[in-house]
Amino acid sequence: MTQSAQGAQVIYNCHKDAVEHIKTHRDKINAALQQCANRPIRVQTIDGDTYEGYITDVKHGCLYLATSQPGHDNRAFNPFFPQNYYYNNVILPLVLFELLVIALL
Repeated sequence: MTQSAQGAQVIYNCHKDAVEHIKTHRDKINAALQQCANRPIRVQTIDGDTYEGYITDVKHGCLYLATSQPGHDNRAFNPFFPQNYYYNNVILPLVLFELLVIALL
């Protein structure tokens, strides 16, 4: 283990080359997604999870995907909202460098 300048014990330090590779990958995905705003897409993460929805925003290294679809009941219960509020428009934030496949539907 190493010590940082502030005295905190560092338990992981990403290799400089890996950081540059991740930034390049993130920038490429960001540029591709900017052209797909408000279009239906399917994304697959590096862990194998698949999501479908509409891009609402892409910023700060995240894709914001609206997952509710017409004809489906995607209501989610929010126990922290007054009057046990139900909502249909779920915005799912996904980290760009974790996306493996992005396809237009």
